[in-house]
Amino acid sequence: MQQKIRPYLSIGIDIGADFSVMAAALPNQETIGRTYKILHSSPRSVEGAAERICSLEQTYGLPVKIHMESTSIYHLPLYYRLSDAGWEVYVLNPIVTHANQNINIRNIHNDKQDARRIALLGLRPDLKTSLIIPEDEIAAVKALLREYHVMKKETSTYICRLKNQLRQVFPQYLPLFSKVSGKASLAVLTYARRCFHMLALQSVSLRKNGEPNNPVLRTYYLEKCKTKAKMTALGAIIHKLCSIVFAVLRDETPFVLISPLEHCQKYSSISQAA
Repeated sequence: MQQKIRPYLSIGIDIGADFSVMAAALPNQETIGRTYKILHSSPRSVEGAAERICSLEQTYGLPVKIHMESTSIYHLPLYYRLSDAGWEVYVLNPIVTHANQNINIRNIHNDKQDARRIALLGLRPDLKTSLIIPEDEIAAVKALLREYHVMKKETSTYICRLKNQLRQVFPQYLPLFSKVSGKASLAVLTYARRCFHMLALQSVSLRKNGEPNNPVLRTYYLEKCKTKAKMTALGAIIHKLCSIVFAVLRDETPFVLISPLEHCQKYSSISQAA
């Protein structure tokens, strides 16, 4: 024989990072009163929420069940405060609350409506809830795992960006290594970065007699320094050096220092001949 469920007052709390919004609903699916904003940084606001729940409990003579969404770690302070007060506090999986967003015809989404929706959702007898909050050690492990997965995702993003840049400036690099983020590959990239940095410094510097080592790149560097920071201009020189090294390896020809004008004329003659 199925046990009859005693009517109760459902309290729904929409959890946020800095504040939460609380609403209440009667067993007849009617929301009562205005919503209450709980500031997490204000003990007075939190105590006011507890006093409001106690007042509703005495006014309607019904036991209280509190339902709140599991939102990272933001729901834990309220959970412990309300649990210590002796009320039944249930934590809802966000999948459950999101699946019931379209409970009304109008798709309204704000903190007040979400709090009322959670309060009404708490009246459902088949609602899947959780009374178990993990211990501090387990919560710490879960937080570490969450950070680990975030870092892995960010690492994958940066590896993709690195591959895209290598395809532009050094296409022959990727076939040499099965894993671009491996120790050997990163060691080569670190060494190459240092080499190109030193080469860029030498390219824009002057000799003892006052003549530039590379007049073309020094002129380009000085022009960039007029509108950019020196390190940004040096980064542009490094990019040009990468393109020069790639062209030398691609064409298998020795490097010849020519001016930008001569380079444009040579490129135009090749294009017309083709």
